[in-house]
Amino acid sequence: AAYVDLSREAAGLAATTGDPAMQLVCERSLAASLYHVGRFAESLAVSDRALARPPDNPRLGVEMWGFSPYTYLVATRGYVLSLMGRPAEGHPELERAAQLAREHDEPELRAYTYTFRVVHAEIIGDRNAAIRLARRAVALGERTGIHSSRVLAWHVLAVAHLLHGEYADAAIAAEQSLAISR
Repeated sequence: AAYVDLSREAAGLAATTGDPAMQLVCERSLAASLYHVGRFAESLAVSDRALARPPDNPRLGVEMWGFSPYTYLVATRGYVLSLMGRPAEGHPELERAAQLAREHDEPELRAYTYTFRVVHAEIIGDRNAAIRLARRAVALGERTGIHSSRVLAWHVLAVAHLLHGEYADAAIAAEQSLAISR
């Protein structure tokens, strides 16, 4: 709850600055904090509010956050819609976020979009897409060496293996995720 409270406070303070990049970065953080604690409807509302004011440059805020908060919010919207049982609405948003991340050469964000799309595939029961996307996430994470991307990619690969009944492979992937996270 402290994560959400601090993110909400940061977003409130950012709103008073008149700095659109700061506002976007803080709205991204708030949306993420809300979905991390299972408050999907609130996360969706924050994402929708932020996306209703698209920046002229989708890379606005990159210098503060390391990747595009706008693209992350697009991905968040698709992810949260999927988690809320609305995967048909979430899918185009996830694909749009993946395209933006590719167009703007943002490897960390591409990795996040892969992991969000793995969860979407799991929700709709597309085991083949889940394993394919998870393997791409792992390959990208390993190629870039980005710690958080690697941890998350190996985690979703473990879950994708579980969907296929590949329990030994799932254990190996889960252990790899845990080892990287240490």
